[in-house]
Amino acid sequence: GTGDDNQGGAGDDNQGGDGGDDNGEGGDTPTIPDGPVDLGAPAIVWAGHDLGEWFDLTDGSVQVVLNITAPNKIKTLVVDIVSEAPAFQPDQLQGLGLDSRLDLSNPGDLRGAIEGLGFPVAENVVGKTELLFDISQFMPLLGIAAEDEKVEFKLTLTDDYGHELVTSLKVNVNLQ
Repeated sequence: GTGDDNQGGAGDDNQGGDGGDDNGEGGDTPTIPDGPVDLGAPAIVWAGHDLGEWFDLTDGSVQVVLNITAPNKIKTLVVDIVSEAPAFQPDQLQGLGLDSRLDLSNPGDLRGAIEGLGFPVAENVVGKTELLFDISQFMPLLGIAAEDEKVEFKLTLTDDYGHELVTSLKVNVNLQ
């Protein structure tokens, strides 16, 4: 405390550190950092599925809900749509008021169109520690727009601590 020399400040050589003894330099006792504390890495999970694998979309009514957790709060969340399907080329998507890169954290002019897909944007993304990203209603559209094609939704998330997580939902569209 203030005025109490038993706590070991600059004028108290018993604590080591400035007193020329090397043992105190790195300090084995954890100090409280001045900066932000890392509360843990972000994660994106689709329960019951491996996001590393291609998912065979054979039923348009499948529930696709990604559970996003970011203990340090979401700073940015961007979805890149990667596909050879003609309907998912940037010029086609732009014709629908969308784009192949959807910045959910800062949607700008695309806000209305992204919300129209049922995706969360802006204040419903930024600063959240948990987010359910439900893209179920997008799945039947894939059958119309990308039958027999592969569509990858690449998600890039950063948090307030500086972690970056890149993961993909990879869909092999086969709805016939």
